[in-house]
Amino acid sequence: MKTLHVKDTLASRQSPPCLEPAAPLPKVWHALRKAGVNDLVVTSDGTPTGTLVGVLSAETLVERGLVETSAGVCLSPDRVASDVLIATPQPATEDSDLDWVLATMRELGVTALPLVQGGRLVGVVTETAVLQAVERRLRQGPQQLTSEDRVEDALEDALEDVEVGMANPLWANFMQLLSEAGI
Repeated sequence: MKTLHVKDTLASRQSPPCLEPAAPLPKVWHALRKAGVNDLVVTSDGTPTGTLVGVLSAETLVERGLVETSAGVCLSPDRVASDVLIATPQPATEDSDLDWVLATMRELGVTALPLVQGGRLVGVVTETAVLQAVERRLRQGPQQLTSEDRVEDALEDALEDVEVGMANPLWANFMQLLSEAGI
């Protein structure tokens, strides 16, 4: 079976919400909530045409006690995005293997990676988009899967992370499909 790539997903090819490194955390928190996303792309000038700096995760803000989620309040108005962003070592491209994408997301503690084409930011690939691509492949039948599938190995690693599994409702459906496929 051919390895799945980002181009096999429904990753967003629209300009993602971006912020500049100097954005105050209350603005970051508001942008995350307004966009309904878990991760924002940080660029040098806060626009999709700026130089990619990294990703800022809502999970990071919560884990570091910088926001109070129940009240929806940022507790650190004096801090800025660059204080807590996660530098992206390499963004995803259309040809990135999904195993690499999942492993990178897990390593960085994010649920999205910037998607670039020709060095330009063109969108994001999310954990949800990756899971949907694998789900579609699983629905094609277990005969499509082989022990050589690097995506399967990456997913097994990702499944060890209980917090990630609980954070995405697709995991339950995905686990059922894996079980039905005998994996």
